[in-house]
Amino acid sequence: PLNTAYCVSNVPSQVTFTVSNFQPAVSYQWFKNGSLLVDQNGETYIDLSPPTTAGTTYYNVVATNGTCTFSASIPRPSVTVYSLPTVTASSTPTSICPGTSSVLSATGGTSYVWQPGSLIGNNLSVSPIANTYYTVTATDANTCSSTATTSVTMNPVPTVSITGSSSICEGGSLGTSVTGTISNYKWYQSNVLIPGAGSNTYIPLVSGSYSVQVTNSFGCTATSTPFSVTLYQKVITSAGVNQQVCAGSDVNLNGSISGGTNNGTWTTSGTGNFNLATSPITFYTPSASDIALGSFVLTLTSIDPAGPCNSTSSSINITI
Repeated sequence: PLNTAYCVSNVPSQVTFTVSNFQPAVSYQWFKNGSLLVDQNGETYIDLSPPTTAGTTYYNVVATNGTCTFSASIPRPSVTVYSLPTVTASSTPTSICPGTSSVLSATGGTSYVWQPGSLIGNNLSVSPIANTYYTVTATDANTCSSTATTSVTMNPVPTVSITGSSSICEGGSLGTSVTGTISNYKWYQSNVLIPGAGSNTYIPLVSGSYSVQVTNSFGCTATSTPFSVTLYQKVITSAGVNQQVCAGSDVNLNGSISGGTNNGTWTTSGTGNFNLATSPITFYTPSASDIALGSFVLTLTSIDPAGPCNSTSSSINITI
């Protein structure tokens, strides 16, 4: 060929030049970059050591016909070696959470192909599901190519579940079981964010379905499966106020039980009798022993509270 070009990464084993309009009576002498090539005097020259560095190497041949010479140097045959492009590759951000993306960028060429995936372009978005190394092959205007690599790392995802009983007495709490370093908690009731609920525990105010979302130190989030809660009212018991009564008089009792039950029973530290011990509102008749002692204690205790709530009690002092 008159002119040959190739990339420095693709040097051929040889380059061949041949004189056109060959005349047998003519002798030839070949030159490489102006230097005479010894014993290269045929119509064909084969360069077995083609140029390997970037730049252009010129060849010419001088033909002799007895006393006349002619130099084939305009245009001069040449071999041009193109340097490889300098390619850079980057990922932004370099680490991501599952379901998010990173942008791969490359410079140094005019066309770009990324692997894995045979992705085309110098700026493109990827969402890998595992740690991934990306290699870009960039090709320049001379069709020379180089590669560069970058990576996208997957950040760990936290796990979270709600702990505790699905039946809770008023004032009871739900907890969480998590993995990883958690920086943020968000509680939801029926998928609605609960304002101010930002700790690893939560005290439900009503029955319903609850979930919690957590964010770890890498910014990755996870949400628990819904947790159904039945909330029971705690029992409030009141025996009334302390009383002072005359000997021989009954003690009128005006107790109350509310919340998880209305049932209760009275007991005494003395030996007297209740008119109806299972009613919060009743009266008590002191015994002779009660009167002799001069004081005793009457206690109202709730019974059969709903769900997991505990019984409660309240006492008053009676003075004769």
